[in-house]
Amino acid sequence: MVPTTSHICQGLVGSLAHATCETESLLTSERQNGSPFPHNPKPHNGAGKPPQTHTFSSSPLLTNSQKASKQIARRNATSLNTLHVTSLSIHLLFIIYRLLLHWRSTTTSVYTKYILFSLPALLIEAYLEKISRPIYAAGDLRRVGEDLDAKGLMEYMWDVIHVTWGCLAGVAVFGEWVWWLWVSIELENVRWKVEVS
Repeated sequence: MVPTTSHICQGLVGSLAHATCETESLLTSERQNGSPFPHNPKPHNGAGKPPQTHTFSSSPLLTNSQKASKQIARRNATSLNTLHVTSLSIHLLFIIYRLLLHWRSTTTSVYTKYILFSLPALLIEAYLEKISRPIYAAGDLRRVGEDLDAKGLMEYMWDVIHVTWGCLAGVAVFGEWVWWLWVSIELENVRWKVEVS
């Protein structure tokens, strides 16, 4: 028996109805299981395991930088304290020995030269205190300060301080002519710095 057009249409309609019923049944089952999208399963990284979260430890480079900063801060504080104590001691000894014990030979020129040639070192000392003293707030390091062991201008400033200390001791023992040694040494330092730069 040859199927007619009506028979063919009835068969197609029946197949579509059956497929629609199966699809609705699957959707209902998936909704009850908590997944409204049966063809898009949830990504997983292990049975019953929640998604992994990554925690980043501090960078070794950052840690090393922090350690170096703390070392510079401690070194600066120690150097500044030593600088102030040494400077105060040398100036007090000079005043006691040269200006008080030998007051008979002390003239206005002696005071003038002492102030004039000591002033650069004292100003440098105050400047180093300002730029290199570490600052702490609530126990945390807020400012490291300029490294007192740096090269270049920092070296020259230390030279001025050390030469001044040596000349103070020399003037107290040998006389006022040692101040001219201070002048010659500092001029030579300036010339050498200019040539190097």
